[in-house]
Amino acid sequence: MKKIEKNSHQRLLPLMALLGASLTSVNSFADSLDLAYGELEQHVELQNETLLLKPSGLSLFFSRDLNPDWNISAFYQSMSDDKSTGALLDVDVDVDLNTYGGNINYYQDNWFFSAGISISDDEQQISAGGTRPGSRDEDTSALSFSTSVGYGDSKGNWLYDISLGLQYSDWEVDTDFDTPPGDNQPPGSTSSDNSLGVNTSVSLGHYWSLADNRGVLAGAMLSWSYILSGDTVSDSQNTGGARLGGEGPRSPGGRTGGSRTGATSLSATSGDDNYGQFLMYLSYDINSSWSLSFDTATEIASDYSEQSWSLNLGYSF
Repeated sequence: MKKIEKNSHQRLLPLMALLGASLTSVNSFADSLDLAYGELEQHVELQNETLLLKPSGLSLFFSRDLNPDWNISAFYQSMSDDKSTGALLDVDVDVDLNTYGGNINYYQDNWFFSAGISISDDEQQISAGGTRPGSRDEDTSALSFSTSVGYGDSKGNWLYDISLGLQYSDWEVDTDFDTPPGDNQPPGSTSSDNSLGVNTSVSLGHYWSLADNRGVLAGAMLSWSYILSGDTVSDSQNTGGARLGGEGPRSPGGRTGGSRTGATSLSATSGDDNYGQFLMYLSYDINSSWSLSFDTATEIASDYSEQSWSLNLGYSF
């Protein structure tokens, strides 16, 4: 099998860093169910070239108010893509990303507090053909716990919030090789570690109220994450590392001071321990129950400045 190297700088990054950091409206409380389709960029480095993959797929988000102060939410997201290098290297790369988890949120006046758990699985398979066929399978799984505190308010039709959070993650990488007899390819291996990171975000948006319970909300969010201790993936291993990105809020149907948005877009990064993300969104209230929104995000201070986007259909009940 040909020697295949993947980017050692790619890290498994926080899954819930932005979930509790988006803007909200000051209208009535509501339970919600959201379905989204999104796409992200993910780079995989081979021996002689770098492949750009664009995993895409569906996301599902559910939110329910237990009472005026407490809320719970759950999400599931799955994305995949594959790409070939062509006749020169004859290498095929397949990527599958899956993430699920939930949050419990507490609201007090303009303050919000959130705690969550998430589980992610990133599977990459690299297969080489030609005279030296073989494959390398790498499965990276992570269990993450997160907590955040934030403050949100509105001034007229302008809405804003800021948040600060921590996340602890345990990850494990399993690598297996399938090579011809007599090949000197190293045997399979397993490695594991943990990390502790801090993340912060600031959001600003504007809401235009229209007739018949319709409205438009547009805004942007800037977030930043920093790994305080540990390593998200060891330098000898690799993962495309999915994390949940934030989506602009839907209005009405939320409350000031905490995320009440629907399914969010995934984004992946190959940046360092210190990185950011800039996100823009646009949401349209079709009526009092249905909404349609779009968001796009670009990474800051990462190796490839990878981008992501998602289109979301939300229902409040």
